Amino acid sequence: MDVRSSDPLNNAPAAVLRHPRWGHYIVLVAVGLFVFVTNLGGTRLWDVDEAIFSEAAVEMMQRGDWITPYYNGHLFAHKPPLMYWCQIAAFQVFGTTEFAARLFSALFCIGTLLVTYELGRTLFNPRTGFWAGIVLAGCINFVVIARAATPDAHLTFFCTLALLILVRGTRSTSGGSAGADQNAGPWLPVLPPSWSTYALSYAVMAVATLVKGPVGIILPMAVWGMFLLIEQQAADRRLLGLPLNSDRTIPAAGRTFLQTTWESCKWFLQLFWPTYFLRTVWRMRPLTAIVAVVLIAGPWYVLVGQRTNGEFLREFFFVQNVGRASYAMDSHQGPFFYYLLAVCVGTFPWCILVWPSIVHLARSLRNNDPARAGFLLVCCWTCVWIGCFSLVATKLASYIVPAYPAIAIGFAALVDSWLRDTSTVPYRPWLRRGWVTFAVVAVAAFIGVPITTRILFYGELGPAFLGLIPLVGAIIGWQFSERGQIRGAISTLAVVSVLFGPATLGLAVLPIDAHKNTHLLGESIHQHAKGTAHVATYKYSPPSLVFYSQIPFDRLRNRDSVAEHFRNHPHDAFLVTSDKHLESLKPYLPKDITTLRQERLFLKLENVVLLGRASSQQTKAGGDTRRH
Repeated sequence: MDVRSSDPLNNAPAAVLRHPRWGHYIVLVAVGLFVFVTNLGGTRLWDVDEAIFSEAAVEMMQRGDWITPYYNGHLFAHKPPLMYWCQIAAFQVFGTTEFAARLFSALFCIGTLLVTYELGRTLFNPRTGFWAGIVLAGCINFVVIARAATPDAHLTFFCTLALLILVRGTRSTSGGSAGADQNAGPWLPVLPPSWSTYALSYAVMAVATLVKGPVGIILPMAVWGMFLLIEQQAADRRLLGLPLNSDRTIPAAGRTFLQTTWESCKWFLQLFWPTYFLRTVWRMRPLTAIVAVVLIAGPWYVLVGQRTNGEFLREFFFVQNVGRASYAMDSHQGPFFYYLLAVCVGTFPWCILVWPSIVHLARSLRNNDPARAGFLLVCCWTCVWIGCFSLVATKLASYIVPAYPAIAIGFAALVDSWLRDTSTVPYRPWLRRGWVTFAVVAVAAFIGVPITTRILFYGELGPAFLGLIPLVGAIIGWQFSERGQIRGAISTLAVVSVLFGPATLGLAVLPIDAHKNTHLLGESIHQHAKGTAHVATYKYSPPSLVFYSQIPFDRLRNRDSVAEHFRNHPHDAFLVTSDKHLESLKPYLPKDITTLRQERLFLKLENVVLLGRASSQQTKAGGDTRRH
C-alpha cells in the first residue's frame, strides 16, 4: 500500500518542501518545552547524583572558585566543571532551586532535538529529521536525563553536535544534497573531511571533555573512525568493480554457514588490518584532536591539577574513569546484554520499532540503498556506543543516552519509509505487537503502581492514571493500523510518547516526592541550632541533606566517634541516623540528647532520626516544619 497521497509533506507546496526547517524547529522546540520543562522543579532533588552535583555547584558558587569542585567541604573529583558552571549561571538567575539545578539539562536536550533533526535531515531528508526529533523527545530515558541535574544531557548534546559537523562537512554539493536549504536527498559523503571540519568538530568534542572527561572525545572519534573504516573500504571496492561486502562468488542462497562465517571474519580482518587501520586513523587528523583538547580543555585540567597537587587528576582519571571501566562501582553491575535491555526499556514507547528498524537498516545496507551512508553511520554510532559500554564493568542506563539520537534517526528512517511505501517493511504485525505491549503496560500501571506504593508508603495508593495514556493509545492506534492508516497510527504513537514522559516524571511522581524528608531534617536543624550547627551522620548520609540544610556534615564510622562528636560540640551538635542504629548508640550519647525529629526513610521500611539537644523552639517530631 502506497500512502504518499495521504502524507502532508508530499502534498505541500514546493516552497515549503525547500524550506521546512523553521516550521520543524518551532514544533520541536514546543514539544521539548512541554516534555522537558513541564513542572521541572516540582520535585525535590533525587539522591544520589542530583543532590551531589547540585551541591557541588552551590559550593563552587559560594567559594567563588570556578576551578575546583567541592562537595560537603571536600574535594569532589567525579566530573569536570562544565555542568557546575551551567548550574551556577542558573542559580544566579533563578536562585538555588530544583528548577535552576535542572534547567540546563532541559535546554541541552532541546538543543539535541534540533541537532538530531539536522542530522536526520542531512543523512536522509527533512521528514526523517523531523520524526527523529519527535521520537527522541518521547523516549522515556531521554526524558529522564532532560529532567535531571546530571551531566548526561550536556554530553549528549556536544557529542551529537560534533558528529553533525562532520556529516555536514562531508556532504556532497551535487545531486540531491545540494544546497543547505533543499537537502532533500540522501547523504553522499565526500571523504576525507577538510581540516577545518575536523578542527571545528574536535573543538566541540574538547568541550565535551569538560563535561565527562575522555569519553567526550574518544567515543565520538570511535564512531566516526568506524564509519570511515567501512565506508573507505567500500569506496575502494567500488573503484575495483567488486561487490561492496566481499568478493563472494557463491550466491547467497548457496552459501553455507561456515562460508558466511569465513567471509565475515575475512572482512573483519581486512577492516582492522594494522596498515589500513592506522592509515584511517591518520586521516582523522589525531594531532588536530590533541591540539583542540589542549587549547580548550587543557587550561582547566592544568589549573585544577596545580590547585589540588594532582589529587583531582589522580582520582578523576584513575578511579572515576579507569576504575569504573575495570570493576563495578557503587553496585552498578549488569550482564553483557544489559544495554540491549536498557535500550528496549529506555526508548519506550518507541521501543516497539526496535526490531523492524533493525530489519529495515539491514536491508538498506545489504541492498546498497541510496541512503546507505546514512544507515551505516547510524549503525556505527549505535554499535560503538553500546558495544564499548557493554565492556565496561560499571553499568548505568544513562551511559548510552548519547546513542539515542542515532537510535531515533533509525526509527525515523523506518517511519519515513512506511509513510512513503508500507511494502518496505510490513508494518501491521509490528504495530499489533506494539499495541499489545501498550495494553500490558496499562494493566501493569493500573495494578502494579497502587500495590507498590501501598507497600512503600503506608498504604497510600499511587497514580494509577498513568495506565490511561498507553491504554487509550493502544485502542486508537490499533484502529488506525488495522484500517491501513499508517500516518494515523504513527501520529498516535507520537502523541502517546509526548504525553507519557511529563505525565510520569512531572505529575505522577509528585505523591512519591511528598514522602522525601531530607529537607525537613534541614529545617529542624536550623530551628534548634542556637549558633553554628555541627552536623554528623552515622550509617545514613543522604547527599541532599547538605543541599537542603546548607550545612556540611561529618560521616562518623563508629560509636566512639559519635560520643566524641557530642563532647566536642556541647551546644549545637546534631546527629542523623536511622532508628535501627539508635538503640546501639544510646550508651554513647549524653543524657541531654533527645530525638528532635523522626521521619520515614524514603523507600525503606525504617525511620530516620535527628538527634540533638532540645531548644525552646523544639517541635514535635514530624510537626509544623513540613514545607508545603
